[in-house]
Amino acid sequence: MTYYQEVNGSVTPVARSYPLDELASSLNRRTHRTLIALFDAILEGCDRRRELNELARMDQRALNDLGLSRVDLERAVRH
Repeated sequence: MTYYQEVNGSVTPVARSYPLDELASSLNRRTHRTLIALFDAILEGCDRRRELNELARMDQRALNDLGLSRVDLERAVRH
């Protein structure tokens, strides 16, 4: 979507920033850092869950090749 701005009687297109950028600019820096940390934690959790699911789909032989057992999967994903 293109946005326009009137400057000295002429209308020119303006770049629109990402909505989170607008939200962050209206919040103080501490809140912004907290939101970023929260989003990072959520994304990290999603990555861990995806890795755990991928390892859980492997058969025991493949896990042995990696030096893992089914018991070790959760610990392996955390580290």
